Amino acid sequence: MRVDLQDELDEVMSLDDHIDLGQQTDIDLQIHTDLKPKTATAPSSFPKFNSLPPYIRRMIWKLAMDEENGARYVALDSRLSICRPVPALAHVCRMSRSVAFEKGGVFELGDGSITWFRPDTDFVYWDSVKFNLGELTSSVQNLIMPLVENCSSGQLFDRLSETFEELFVSDDPSRLENIFISVEWTTASNIWSEMAISQLFGSSRIVAPALDQFDPLIDHVDGTSLVLPGTIDNMWKQYRAIPFDTSVAWRTYAGEALRAWIHTAAWFSDLIGEDQFEDFENERLMHPDGGSWWDWFADRAPSIFPTLVFARMDGDEIIMTFT
Repeated sequence: MRVDLQDELDEVMSLDDHIDLGQQTDIDLQIHTDLKPKTATAPSSFPKFNSLPPYIRRMIWKLAMDEENGARYVALDSRLSICRPVPALAHVCRMSRSVAFEKGGVFELGDGSITWFRPDTDFVYWDSVKFNLGELTSSVQNLIMPLVENCSSGQLFDRLSETFEELFVSDDPSRLENIFISVEWTTASNIWSEMAISQLFGSSRIVAPALDQFDPLIDHVDGTSLVLPGTIDNMWKQYRAIPFDTSVAWRTYAGEALRAWIHTAAWFSDLIGEDQFEDFENERLMHPDGGSWWDWFADRAPSIFPTLVFARMDGDEIIMTFT
């Protein structure tokens, strides 16, 4: 369940209160920003702001939040955890806090860390069953998972089923709309020019195009490729040239991922009895409204796409590395 801090935010908004450094014996904790509230613009610069009608002040706060509206990411894997602090503007006043919480919230992850997240826009990159998604499980809409390589069809099904089980053990991932399988993950570094970062990312912190369908992000990356670092441009061209929509290997992978999802979702539901599961998996168990129960779960499964992920740090991230 999402942590509701709207009324008591001042008491718990400093996310470093949730990290006991004295207990971090095997964790190298690097905080890339001062988590204390940032100072807002001095009231003297616009002393009559509070005299404006509430609806105008609310409009101004929404415009001020525009910089926060680009897609961000939260990462959780066996090597590191990347979380996000609450936006600085949420600390200013009750109205700014209300605007910030219209689309975002504070969530506790499975490893006990706390992150800010906006389900409608943000992504979760999840590369480990070591830590589950915690309270994000029931809210995440876009999940990025790494490609599982060098597996037979049966091994792939088993591994993906085990991974998906971790989601359902945490909570009900019923809001999950898309699972992006990352064939490559690239983080902007010092070899990227400021122009490349600006043109590719804009106000976002992550670009994850779905390579097997028309997606404006593909045109966006294509249009930026001329200023990307050479190695990144070559990598993009390599994967861009793969016909994922006709690739037998990808269709097999996506099919096994979908089958693993349906199997796991049905197993954790209270709709299919254990004694009915063999008929269910063989699509012989019929739904009362027509069609099979297998098709019923398939219709409600998230879409599965291949993707190439570009990400960049923004200085506000809370990074914990695990050894």
